Amino acid sequence: MAVALIVGAGKAGAAIAERLLAEGHHVRMIDPRPDHVAELSARLPAAKVRLGSGTDPRDLEAAEIRACDVVVAATGADEVNLVTTTLAKYEFGVERVVARVVDRRNIWLFDADLGVDVSLDETELAAKAVVAELGRPTSAS
Repeated sequence: MAVALIVGAGKAGAAIAERLLAEGHHVRMIDPRPDHVAELSARLPAAKVRLGSGTDPRDLEAAEIRACDVVVAATGADEVNLVTTTLAKYEFGVERVVARVVDRRNIWLFDADLGVDVSLDETELAAKAVVAELGRPTSAS
């Protein structure tokens, strides 16, 4: 079982948290929006959800980032995700860092130099899924 810290408690972060919890992993989350923190705390009681910013080292420390095997930067802002990944990798020494790419024009920034081990370009992932579906046979109506 891994311990994951997800930065960003919006739709993407919540979906990742749900999947990790279902697989038996430990999940911590951090988000600066009190409404998202309250909603996810109630919806996912097994996750430790706290108010804070992924760009503030003190908030990351309070979220126990040093005990995490993986950090997932899943906010809706590329600049926040990049600051989070850099802090996670270089300030806190997290072994595995995953980042959501919101604007695919920024994909070139999401590399090892900024602490990113895996970048998730949502547009590219969706395009690949559509192409894969085109090759599948359809059922007759």
